[in-house]
Amino acid sequence: MNHKIKFRAWDTDSVAYVEAGFDVRIDGEGYVYRRIWGESIWGRCSNLEIEFYTDKTDKNGKEIYAADILRDTTDDIGLVYWNENVAGFYCKWGDGSDMPLNTGVATDKCELISNIHENPELMEQLQ
Repeated sequence: MNHKIKFRAWDTDSVAYVEAGFDVRIDGEGYVYRRIWGESIWGRCSNLEIEFYTDKTDKNGKEIYAADILRDTTDDIGLVYWNENVAGFYCKWGDGSDMPLNTGVATDKCELISNIHENPELMEQLQ
């Protein structure tokens, strides 16, 4: 099986996702490192939040990552997160329900509307 692990990194210092010009890596112990392209020195970071790709897309073909916010066909919104207890991606909905992303959430009917960093006010609907 050839499965590529994808992730994105939110930089809490610059308040933005790490974009082109930087490499980010994670070692076997979970430490995060960053370097500028072309440089040989990797620096360990504590200001990056790693969000893994769920291997799912929304109804428009957008990739869904942990920390993304989805809207379903009833306009309810949900937060995608990694559930450590079952080792899988879940979605916590505004009605309080938690559903597994791989079987309980029809991602082909949901729309990716934002993430918790760029629109934190949406999180109020999940409280």
